[in-house]
Parts: sequence; structure tokens; C-alpha cells
Amino acid sequence: PSIKGGPYSHGASGVRGQYAVMEIEDSGGDELCINWKVKNNKGDVVSSMSGKLLQHSFCFQLSNVQ
Repeated sequence: PSIKGGPYSHGASGVRGQYAVMEIEDSGGDELCINWKVKNNKGDVVSSMSGKLLQHSFCFQLSNVQ
């Protein structure tokens, strides 16, 4: 495996068979949350070359979106 592109904000991993999962949390209120995880072919979250899990979450207020 090799790492193409970059730089990557949350690190990179040379693990083969990676895919990303994006989950959207919408409770019907004014906040929407997004969760990203990079997983391997076994469904485990992949770690970057520095050992940090390759995942990212954030929320934003819908009242601010036009």
C-alpha cells in the first residue's frame, strides 16, 4: 500500500481496503451533526500512521444556514 495525495488534515494510513462511513444525526431540532469514520475491510476504525483514529465529528446550527 502507498499513500497518495495530501496533506491530510487528520492523518493518513496505508491500509488496503479502506472505506469511509458518514453518519448524520438529525433530531429534528436546530442542530445537525456529522460523524466520519475510516474503516478497514473488517469494519474496524483505521488508525493513522501516528496512531490516531481516522475519524472526525462536528455539529452546526441549522438556524445559521440559509
